[in-house]
Order: sequence, then C-alpha cells, then structure tokens
Amino acid sequence: MTTFKVLLIDDDVTNNLINKEILLMVDSRFEVETIESAEGAIHYIKQLGAPDLIFLDINMAGMSGFEFLQWAKGNPHLASKIVVLTAIPLNEEKVNQLNQLGCNNILVKPITIEKIEDLLKVSKVED
Repeated sequence: MTTFKVLLIDDDVTNNLINKEILLMVDSRFEVETIESAEGAIHYIKQLGAPDLIFLDINMAGMSGFEFLQWAKGNPHLASKIVVLTAIPLNEEKVNQLNQLGCNNILVKPITIEKIEDLLKVSKVED
C-alpha cells in the first residue's frame, strides 16, 4: 500500500491534533506529522525530506505561512503540494499572492472530512 507523507504546520497544538485525526479518517494511507512552526517545518524538511502534501497555517507566531511559501518557492527541489489553511476567507489580492508563491489550494478552517474529500477529488493532491 502506497503511503503519503503529510505535514501539518500550525502553531495551534489543538488544531494540529484535530486536523491530524480528520486526515487519518479520510485516508488511512496518510502518514501525518505535525509541527508548530514554519521554522520547525523547514528544519524537518531539510533533515527528513519533503512530504507529499503540506497543510500550512498562514497566521503563525514567528515565521508566517507567507514567509514559508517564499522559502519553499526558493527551493525548487521541494515538490510538495501546499494547501494553505486560514481562519478567515481571503481577498482576491491575498489569494493571488498565495498562488504566485506556489500555494496549490486554500481551505478555510475548520477543516472537515468533507472539505478534505473534496480537495482530494478536485485537485488530485495525491498525484
């Protein structure tokens, strides 16, 4: 059985725990790792390699999701698909900025089983 490495980056520990459980309910092939900072995620990626899929909170203490995306864009070997998580809907300018930085999708929190299933169907993030 093929597994998919998934990295959840969110400075809210509770969100990480809930989101991890939701992802595991959607697809048992997901191997989900949680990290509470963008800096920690960069360290993880440098040490263990890029995951197949990243769920990235935008508003975090320290390095923001935007800054992580800038780092990721500057590392072309990072082939991970990145889904941005946000607590509020974003205006068109922010969406365009995220897309230019390499964001593959945007989900408004809270994530749900239905949102993840739709994401997997529409965007084929596993391909």
